[in-house]
Amino acid sequence: MSLAEAVKETLWMRAFLREIDESLVDAIDVYNDNFGAQELARNSVFHATTKHIDIKYHFLREALSRGFVNVIYLPTEQMPADILTKGLYSPKHNLCAEQLGLKATQET
Repeated sequence: MSLAEAVKETLWMRAFLREIDESLVDAIDVYNDNFGAQELARNSVFHATTKHIDIKYHFLREALSRGFVNVIYLPTEQMPADILTKGLYSPKHNLCAEQLGLKATQET
């Protein structure tokens, strides 16, 4: 379900960015570490067994088919967003910060 929420937020950001800059036409990449959720979003074969969550994924499938977003699988070990959601040891924290383009500032 968090993939559906992430795509919902991404579509809002995409609409906002299009208001600012008309040239934005590319799909926005959404990285996901849940392979099952990704397959559910792309493939309606699961429809019969997942009827209770179909509504959340209906708009997700539409966003994918219309080219608004790309859902890309990224293993949990490589997920840079972990820096925002988990307490990490220093090496992993530094790697995630680097992947997100964050840099330490010097205190004055």
